[in-house]
Amino acid sequence: MAKAIPTAPGRLPLAGHLPHLARSPLGFVRSLASAARGGLVRIYLGTTPMYVVTAYEPADDLLAARAHTLGVGRMFKQLEPLIGDSLATLAGSAHLRRRRLMQPPLRAAEIPNYGPIMLRRAHQLSDSLKPGEPVRIDRRLYQLTVSAAAEALFSVDLAGPVVAEVDRSLPVVTNGVALRAFLPPAFERLPLPLNRRYDLAIRRLRQTIETAISRHRTTAPHGRNLLTALQEARDPDSGAGLTDGQMRDEIITIMLAGTDTPAAILAWTLYELARDPALEHRLHAELDEVLGSRPAEAQDVPRLPFTGRLLTEASRLYSALLLMRSTVEPVPVGDATLPQGADVLLSPYLIHRDARFFDERFDPDRWLPERARQIPRKAFLPFGAGPHKCIGDAFAWTEMVIVLATLCSRWRFRLPPQAKVTAVASVVPRPDGLLMIPDPRVPDPD
Repeated sequence: MAKAIPTAPGRLPLAGHLPHLARSPLGFVRSLASAARGGLVRIYLGTTPMYVVTAYEPADDLLAARAHTLGVGRMFKQLEPLIGDSLATLAGSAHLRRRRLMQPPLRAAEIPNYGPIMLRRAHQLSDSLKPGEPVRIDRRLYQLTVSAAAEALFSVDLAGPVVAEVDRSLPVVTNGVALRAFLPPAFERLPLPLNRRYDLAIRRLRQTIETAISRHRTTAPHGRNLLTALQEARDPDSGAGLTDGQMRDEIITIMLAGTDTPAAILAWTLYELARDPALEHRLHAELDEVLGSRPAEAQDVPRLPFTGRLLTEASRLYSALLLMRSTVEPVPVGDATLPQGADVLLSPYLIHRDARFFDERFDPDRWLPERARQIPRKAFLPFGAGPHKCIGDAFAWTEMVIVLATLCSRWRFRLPPQAKVTAVASVVPRPDGLLMIPDPRVPDPD
């Protein structure tokens, strides 16, 4: 017999849990772990119920074995005006066909082709830093990931206008879509300034990408890039390729998914290194031993295991708050059943804090092979899981390793005195204005 899913405490008449979520998003999400039973808890946003998944067992069941029972969810529906017909909004066989068509240029074997772009952008950031001069490192890292993604897509000649528009408009969209996903549909029809900014940002982004695709087709930039690969991609069964509209939607999806998260993970890693000189010393020792005075390359990623463990632990501790899906039929999960049409919120942020496997410390050594074997493989999903697992995970990972190695080979980063760094709720929690002071690195003594 199916058991009832508990409701989180603090539900208010008509408003539900919305005031708690609005007042302290991170605090509210963290409170749900203790209210859940079997890794499930119900919350109400207004009068609408949503089901939050707080443990890996039901998450794995839903994302893998029962993936066919899930649709894309309200958040991605909100993004349809921007990313329309793309991997993020497709489901079922249509999603599988599109993923199969897009996967080849993003396979791990292709990533070294983009390594020089990542390295060049990392060096540009490193060269721009001035000793002792505070810098908003979270902001600069975001600009780096945007410019690297745009150049990988379009080549350097066409990347400039895309970078400028993404830098201006994409944050408006990412902030707006999270708000719209948790408010009644009538909210988006109100003539509010934030709604006008959101709609304008969508129009600008789509127009800018369409213009870049058109220019790419007429100018044929030197060398291969992701857009060239997408233009040439063909479905192995039908022989059909992507239309210009589909390419536009996929490019915007790549920019949306491949910029904010890597920038946030890099920023948090530098923050944690500044708080623990012993970890910083170990990172420098690895970089000196493996790289010496030469730059990092894509081929160095497996040769920098401690660098990778630092980024893995940052990905665990500062992971996505909520991934939204919806059920297309009644779905049994453990001893409970999710109703058809239910909004399901899977929380990597909570799954990665499961007290059975993790604690609150920033501890990269938990990912040493002998310790990592004690953690269930499916209890860690930094890039999601199942059919909708991030298609660009190899690109993002290589970029993060190259950028961290490049910056920390040359600089130490310290926090200003009495600095208070807080996490801001977003798709991935990000530091709220991470001000850091770069100091030229003097090689560590033997």
